[in-house]
Amino acid sequence: MRILWKKVHPSFASPVRTYYLFRNQKYLEMKYGKEIHKFIGVDLWKFFVKITLFEKQRLKKYLMMFQGYRDAKANRMGKYRD
Repeated sequence: MRILWKKVHPSFASPVRTYYLFRNQKYLEMKYGKEIHKFIGVDLWKFFVKITLFEKQRLKKYLMMFQGYRDAKANRMGKYRD
């Protein structure tokens, strides 16, 4: 898929996968600092924009992003629980 001159690859990940992505990324940022982006290569803002523009289940994914972020801040790791 192209937007202007750039090729874009939406992930179409499940809402639970979105939760893990945001939770784990925030956890690593808190543990190792912002320089972790050089090694991981996941930019959560770009991920957010792709969800907003291309994906279905936007609301559910937004809620899972927020919950993942919140759980990382509270140091709640492990398997996702409803």
